[in-house]
Amino acid sequence: MWFSFSKLSIKYKFTLIVMVVTTSALIFFSVLASVTHLTVVRNSLMRNLQILSRTIIDVAPDVLKSDDKKAVQELLSVFRNDPDIEKVVLFDPDHSALAQYVKSDTVSTDIPDPIGPDGARYVWEKWQMKINVNYPVYFDNRRIGKLSIVSGVGRLHDYFMEFGITLLLSMAGILVWTYFLTSFIHKPLSRTLADLADAARKVTETADYNVKVKVRSNDEVGKLAESFNSMLEAIIVRDDEIQEHRDNLESVVAERTIELRQKRDEALSAANAKSEFLANMSHEIRTPMNGVIGVLSLLQEAKLSEEHKRLLETASRSADSLLMVINDILDFSKIEAGMVEFEEIPFDLRELMEESVLLFVDSIDSRRTDLISFVPNHINTALVGDPTRLRQVLGNLLSNAIKFTEQGEVVLQVGLLEQDDSTQLLKFQVRDTGVGIPANVIGKLFEKFTQADGSTTRKYGGTGLGLSVCKQLVELQGGEIGVESAAGVGATFWFTLPVKIQQEKAPETVAEIDKRFNWCIIVDDNETNRMVLSHYLAGSSMNIDMCESGRHVLELMNKKSLKDEYPDLIILDHHMPYMDGFELASIISQSYSDHLPTMIMLTSGMLERQKATDSGIDRAIYKPVRKRQLYRALGVQKAAAQLKEEKKQAKEATFYNRLEGNVLLVDDEIINQKVGCTILQKFGLEVDLAVNGKDAVKMVKQHSYDLILMDIQMPEMSGYKATEMIRTWENKNQKKMVPIIAMTANAMESAKEKCLAIGMDDFISKPIKPDSLYARLKPWFKEYILEHDLEDVSNSDERDYANLWDIDQALKLVGGDEELLTQMMHLFLERAEMMVDRIEDALQLGDAAAVNETAHAFKGAVNHFCAQPLILLAKKIELKGKTNDLSGANQLLAELQQECSQLCISLQSYLESLEVDY
Repeated sequence: MWFSFSKLSIKYKFTLIVMVVTTSALIFFSVLASVTHLTVVRNSLMRNLQILSRTIIDVAPDVLKSDDKKAVQELLSVFRNDPDIEKVVLFDPDHSALAQYVKSDTVSTDIPDPIGPDGARYVWEKWQMKINVNYPVYFDNRRIGKLSIVSGVGRLHDYFMEFGITLLLSMAGILVWTYFLTSFIHKPLSRTLADLADAARKVTETADYNVKVKVRSNDEVGKLAESFNSMLEAIIVRDDEIQEHRDNLESVVAERTIELRQKRDEALSAANAKSEFLANMSHEIRTPMNGVIGVLSLLQEAKLSEEHKRLLETASRSADSLLMVINDILDFSKIEAGMVEFEEIPFDLRELMEESVLLFVDSIDSRRTDLISFVPNHINTALVGDPTRLRQVLGNLLSNAIKFTEQGEVVLQVGLLEQDDSTQLLKFQVRDTGVGIPANVIGKLFEKFTQADGSTTRKYGGTGLGLSVCKQLVELQGGEIGVESAAGVGATFWFTLPVKIQQEKAPETVAEIDKRFNWCIIVDDNETNRMVLSHYLAGSSMNIDMCESGRHVLELMNKKSLKDEYPDLIILDHHMPYMDGFELASIISQSYSDHLPTMIMLTSGMLERQKATDSGIDRAIYKPVRKRQLYRALGVQKAAAQLKEEKKQAKEATFYNRLEGNVLLVDDEIINQKVGCTILQKFGLEVDLAVNGKDAVKMVKQHSYDLILMDIQMPEMSGYKATEMIRTWENKNQKKMVPIIAMTANAMESAKEKCLAIGMDDFISKPIKPDSLYARLKPWFKEYILEHDLEDVSNSDERDYANLWDIDQALKLVGGDEELLTQMMHLFLERAEMMVDRIEDALQLGDAAAVNETAHAFKGAVNHFCAQPLILLAKKIELKGKTNDLSGANQLLAELQQECSQLCISLQSYLESLEVDY
């Protein structure tokens, strides 16, 4: 547009609107009036012609009878008086023109159509509008002719020309009057609005809010002016307040700055206090724990009675459990402080997972729950990472799953997501069939201190901290964690973890299976157990069938026997519905005595040996099934040389090579001094002792040492200060720098960094275990081996003790010391009958407390050999005494006596196979 309506002033906008409205109204009414007048005038012209025509028709019969053409012509000449009539024709009955009149200036001389319709109508002739009138002429009711008239509309044009000019002049006059009237009316309105605009502009330009707008009316515009004035007054008041605040702003800012600085200093002080508190707490807790664990580790080598050894093991387990709790708390604190660190050490994934599951076997003794660990064969289990953190996460998830699962299964499994030459991305899952998790709780599970049931009457315990720690540990290692569950359908907790592969170690392969086994049947009502067993055996040459019940096994064997095909091996579960493992084994033994397969029973509890023998059971494998345990039960007997080599490797891996050198131990705690000196001397090292940093500096100047073990927090002079002084003295006197290893109960990463920064060479956290200390010392010393440490073991074949006790676990409990284990066997064989008799005496006296005590002592004794069936029997008798309910205890005692007798025979056989004089 050539103008913008929005830019016009109020005056022009108001005038323009009124003029547009007025003009529109005038045009509308002018058009309406013109149409009306046109209709009226046209109708008037047509009526006049009709009247004239009827007048002629009334006279025409008489003229026509006379046949006087001159008279007829004169009759038509009357139309000359009407300038608009152009043609008049009188037709006879044959439609021939008797007479006609044609106006002299008429362009067209064509006569009208004699047979056109009667009446008056408008027609178009050469783009001009005409009026055509046709009327018949009658005489005595007989048609004797027809009159046709054609008339122009000149008078109509003239009339409308005059009417239009008059209408336009009237419209112009009205618009002029409207304009002047509008200009007069709008002045009060536009003046007030103009005043408002001028005042606003002035306020904008000069910031003078004292401007006032004159109120000229009491309408909306007047109220607008009043509101504008009120707004300016409010702005003046606000400016006064702002000015007052501005005057005081400097002092306020200065006060706030001081406050902020104080808050910042308080926050920094709180952060430092938190770090210092964690360090002190770590030191104060770990220092006595170091003494406790050190003394316990030394006592394990002492000659003690069986009862004292049991108490020692209980104390050691309690100390380890307490240390785990302390580590969990410190881990959480370190995670919160952003100071957590991860190790990069080799470990075996399968052993870690299977041992993690074994920790919870006792927790499901009284439940109908299967505890399963599964590592697929294709996964490389020789890894490098932080096994402690992984075990912590798995233990937490397993603990939760078992806590919420009364029956069904708890499965720990791992899968491979991605793999390259050096790393694997693994997905761990802990799946249970427990109570499940409501949908509204899942989103909050991994928050700190959150539980699915937070009420004070909740059934399950826990602090709600474990899952939060798991989440942070997993994410800090580059993994993800989540859960899939619904109320009542169990839960699956999963997490992913990238791990490195041990490059120098080949992937695990399937162990050699006895070639006698060609066809194996796996019988278990638990589908997951069947899947795990079949997977572990899939690499062998055996054909494997799986059955979910005893009935299915018998149907399969009956069907195959018709083809003279019989299984060589049957692995069957102990507890199955409708037909348990003993019943199935008995039927097979009776029905297929000529083709009796080897039958191995899976059990999570004790087996009655006589009943197992009578049923045809050859061996037992205790759940949860471990892959190595399964292979050992099915493998061929190892050659003597191979057995000797394995035992030699186990001894070499467990016993410490002797270290040659002298060490300065710096520690202010008496217990730590005794423990440290004993352990170091056990390693073959010469040890000097300093009770604080000041003594350490003095002794370094007087003697030469191969290594210094330096405590950090000591009276008179800390380990930090002592290290600085030793390094300064060495540099000044050009002495060789002695390796210094820090010993501190402060597990924070900042402490380690500080130790290395001031010149220390390594760092070890208290409490210090012999294995950890030996690993730290080994790089700094020359090693030598005593001949008796590698003394050859017997070349006897390995016997099968899996039915009664676990050799591997028993050796692990004594740190691989086979000599110590054999000594314990001799002690047990000497005291076993006496301990069983004590239980029997207590039962005969009906002394529940004595039953509890004697059964507990017996359980501790057989614990050394991981004799699971006997342990479970002793636990049941112990529970009878603890609950003061001795009903059925005599039957349990009979089973215990029989089982103990078998264990003694097995232990004696093992000792004889070693052929070692004690």
